[in-house]
Amino acid sequence: LWVVIVSMAGIGAVGGLNQNSVRVMSAYSSFVHTSWMLLGLTWSSVVFVGYFAVYSLSVGLFFYGCSLMNKMSMGSQLSSAASGMGLLMLMGMPPFLGFLAKVLVFLMSGSPVIVACIMGSVISLKFYIDFFYSMVMKSLVDKNKVEVKAIWSLVIYMNIMGGALILVSFI
Repeated sequence: LWVVIVSMAGIGAVGGLNQNSVRVMSAYSSFVHTSWMLLGLTWSSVVFVGYFAVYSLSVGLFFYGCSLMNKMSMGSQLSSAASGMGLLMLMGMPPFLGFLAKVLVFLMSGSPVIVACIMGSVISLKFYIDFFYSMVMKSLVDKNKVEVKAIWSLVIYMNIMGGALILVSFI
């Protein structure tokens, strides 16, 4: 199992580096997240379920935003906000739920395999940041920012409340 976890983290991180397709990038990203989930599962099923729930929420938000890009004429701001929040959660940036999920797996595992998962996440940050940067630059061209601010504040509030709920449930 340790070999599978290390290989999934490595393949997902290195494979996604030079990808331009959102589908291929998300496939390699899922390899890295699967290594985190498997590592969490080896130590605690509760941590696995928590990580899986946060991962499902962030992937759903990301793909929801991507699906809006071609459906609505004014949807570029809404889709950029939803996709951006999903990407920030997938990246595991500190104020978001993805970071909390990775910290829980990190605290529960006592194995040196966690180093491979961390390295996979750090390497995968490169293609996340590239994609996020292209989305942000595209949304800055748009004029109407009122909807974007409302959506960003709603999603940030959901992340903070979700993080608090997860912390309270483990205490």
